[in-house]
Amino acid sequence: MSISVNRIENDLANGRLTLNNIKTFEDIKVRAANRGVTNERLAEILLLHDESVKALDMYKAEQAEQIGLTDQLSEKEKGAYGFYMECIEIARLAFEDSPGIMELLGLTGRRSKAINKWTAQALRFFKAALSREYILQGFLKYNLTKENLEEGQPLIEELLEAKYRQTEQKGKVQATFKVRNNIYKLFRKPMRKLRKALRIEYKKDPQQLERLGIRAYSDGYVKAETRRKNEERKKKEAEEKNGHGSLQQP
Repeated sequence: MSISVNRIENDLANGRLTLNNIKTFEDIKVRAANRGVTNERLAEILLLHDESVKALDMYKAEQAEQIGLTDQLSEKEKGAYGFYMECIEIARLAFEDSPGIMELLGLTGRRSKAINKWTAQALRFFKAALSREYILQGFLKYNLTKENLEEGQPLIEELLEAKYRQTEQKGKVQATFKVRNNIYKLFRKPMRKLRKALRIEYKKDPQQLERLGIRAYSDGYVKAETRRKNEERKKKEAEEKNGHGSLQQP
């Protein structure tokens, strides 16, 4: 299950608050050390925190770039597809009694709205129209000039270039998404242990935990979590006993 950007941002912000307070205030540092949080361990978690922030920022930047490219692609597709459809409407009027020309223009089969398919159909249409004088003359009767038709291919080519850039950017987003998650997991594991240690140390002082950016769990929450984990453990043991294990189909 993917973790949302907001959840990661909140966790990193709370983590920074906790780590800074341990680093800054001697009394907190001493009490954290009582629970195994050494200066070296603190430095390691701080480094993982900073790396996680960088990875998240990189992901957000690539994601924003993808959104921009997707918007550009949508606008270019709208313009190119609209122009192509106008040309098709005129072609059906001009050549309704000429099945051979309709075949040359690629208008006898089904239209597709998939971008990779209809752009191929459009390129065939404009190439066939511009390469035959008798087809150009037929279009001219309906006030569609050669110059008008020459606008079609560049529109399609610009659209395909936009599609390529958007697809390439999607790959970058996926790559930074994986890096973001992997580094965040490296930070989250020791940070959870640190928080757990501080919850034990400040069990009788929940307000201090809140100031440290750590949620103070109620006894009811702790019991519910313990029960949930026990149920998960029993379920896993039962699966392993029945020979299912945790293998998944590829």
